[in-house]
Amino acid sequence: MDGYTYRGRRVHIPRTVDMPSSMRPHGRFADFVQQTIDAAEPWGLGEDPIETRVFPGRWIPSIVAPVPCDVERIWALHRGHKAQRPKASPFIPIGSINREDLCVKCVTVELSGSAEKPMLVRAYPGDYIPPLPWMTSAKWADGGIEACKGYWQTHAYIVGKANVGDLVPVVPEWFVH
Repeated sequence: MDGYTYRGRRVHIPRTVDMPSSMRPHGRFADFVQQTIDAAEPWGLGEDPIETRVFPGRWIPSIVAPVPCDVERIWALHRGHKAQRPKASPFIPIGSINREDLCVKCVTVELSGSAEKPMLVRAYPGDYIPPLPWMTSAKWADGGIEACKGYWQTHAYIVGKANVGDLVPVVPEWFVH
């Protein structure tokens, strides 16, 4: 697959897109992303739809999971974040996660622009995952920065082969307060 389309129009994928490699046009789950984009109803400028599609009988590796109360987070830079100045993200080791939280049956895409000029800004396995509180987009998320904080107080990225960058020795202020 060379790229994604929406109703015959090429979907722009910016350099800063938040999307694991498995969800990119040549990735293992590219067809799921395309089907999820196809399911979106036409939208206008500024509406920015979030579309989730369930794939019964299919299991997709999750990228986040609830943090068990006895597990300490690892704070590090996420290699996939394309912000100019990425900040610390929470991670937990795969061995500390409940088996049922390791895979999901749906894909979520976040679109922007308009149906005439669609842009893919995020694609990931699972239900809606709000941005981290330090991300610029957090202020526009449902519930704003406070809702993002609430989610990331109880969830973390699953440590993977390619997603953990430099460790950060200090717990971020948004997490502590």
